[in-house]
Amino acid sequence: MKDEQRVAELFDELKAQTTNLQELQIIEEFEKSLEDTKNFPNEIWRNVTDYVGYEGLYQISTYGRFQSLHYGYRRILKWSISEKGYAMVTMCNKSTKKAVPVHVLVAKAFIPNPENKPEVNHKDGNKLNNHVNNLEWVTGKENVRHAWRNGLVKQKNGTENHNAKLKKEDVLYIRQHYKPYHHKFGVAALAREFNVSPQTIFNVITRKTYKNII
Repeated sequence: MKDEQRVAELFDELKAQTTNLQELQIIEEFEKSLEDTKNFPNEIWRNVTDYVGYEGLYQISTYGRFQSLHYGYRRILKWSISEKGYAMVTMCNKSTKKAVPVHVLVAKAFIPNPENKPEVNHKDGNKLNNHVNNLEWVTGKENVRHAWRNGLVKQKNGTENHNAKLKKEDVLYIRQHYKPYHHKFGVAALAREFNVSPQTIFNVITRKTYKNII
């Protein structure tokens, strides 16, 4: 504790003595880098060992923090966010780079996977909460089931659904021209015209599907 206090005092002295803005920024950045390396309560670090060529260069913690050990200097690295919303970090080795999801690194380092399940799930649905207690190994089906059960996936309606067979103009045409038992505009005839089942046409007419199209 005394050592930490003395270090803080030395930084204060350095910042008080400098009159150059660039030097001051360098001092503050270095001070922050030392602060970042302090462990959180009960935080455990382990080497990243599952990627060939990067052994001994990086560590991941139970909190999902990621650090470099290049040149014997411990440095906490920032992560970015992927298009799907996951925290990502980049490992570098000479001229090669590899982007890896943080939650996968944590799971591989700290969570046993005796059934060799292929995916890592965030229990609370928060893709940026990569604490080891929030992660679990799952199958693809278990992952999808968890997402639906917790409202993490919203069903798209009508033509927004990638599985939709009818376009917006098709739905409008069907509703405008439908005539019960008509040889051209009845349910069976429209089903043949749009290559869908009669039930699909019936659901369009009764607005059980494509509710977003008025």
